[in-house]
Amino acid sequence: MKVIEKFKDSRYFLAKVLWEGREFVYLYDKEQDSHGLCLVEGEVDLQELWRKHERDKGYCLPCELFLLFNSKFLKAKNSIAELGISKELFEKFKKELKEVP
Repeated sequence: MKVIEKFKDSRYFLAKVLWEGREFVYLYDKEQDSHGLCLVEGEVDLQELWRKHERDKGYCLPCELFLLFNSKFLKAKNSIAELGISKELFEKFKKELKEVP
């Protein structure tokens, strides 16, 4: 697993990761205690999305991210959405990504 780029503040941890030959975007939201994992299928400019988040406190970073991807996994409290990425794959990913709470 190789972290390609990452961004962090008091609420979010956002990273693009090369894992098992594919690129993924991972987002952890501390305030909501939610996790998202998305399979990158094209170009995504995480730096620009992060800038929007920093400039506009009303900007919904998780909303924007998860509209960009077809294959994703979302976990918030007791709710799970497997949309092309299984819970098992997410749990395996989470074990290998050491930087995330």
